[in-house]
Amino acid sequence: MIFIINHKIHFRPADGTIWNNEVESEKSHLTLTRASSRLLTFLIENQGKILTRNDILKAVWGKYGQHSSNNTLNQYISLLRRMLSNFGLGVQVIKTIPKTGFLLSTDIHIVANKEFANSGVRADAPLICRNCKKLGLLLLLIVLFMLFAGVWQSRTGICNFSTGLQPGASWHQNVQTPAELVLLV
Repeated sequence: MIFIINHKIHFRPADGTIWNNEVESEKSHLTLTRASSRLLTFLIENQGKILTRNDILKAVWGKYGQHSSNNTLNQYISLLRRMLSNFGLGVQVIKTIPKTGFLLSTDIHIVANKEFANSGVRADAPLICRNCKKLGLLLLLIVLFMLFAGVWQSRTGICNFSTGLQPGASWHQNVQTPAELVLLV
């Protein structure tokens, strides 16, 4: 499922990806943490409803066997506000209801993926999983290590395997007979 916010911001809860189709830059594409993604999804699914802190804590953390506090919830709300503001939505998208909870404003237009197919909007944000990024980084580090080890070996001469051949000699000149091998042992 993909949510389109104000016809330009796309949010894919499955992997926490959020991007802006109208801007081509690194900042136009983010991957949210699982908790941030669940929180934004919960707010979107309940747009216009006042959600109590307990309801949010249960839906975002408790349902997944995790525990959280009001302070953590406030921090996540603050991060989502900042992120949505950076995408051009303003900090008042998520409103605080004093001593109660939060409300996702009805001033923004949100469309689920049912209308997405007919909207003519691109949905080509790269699907980059967190594990794929880690694997790519690990492979890069291995290649760099091997490159460094090769350069170091070539400069120091350590692990220089020799065939025992003299310059200009051919291989068959240095081959020992089986009798000579027995004497060497």
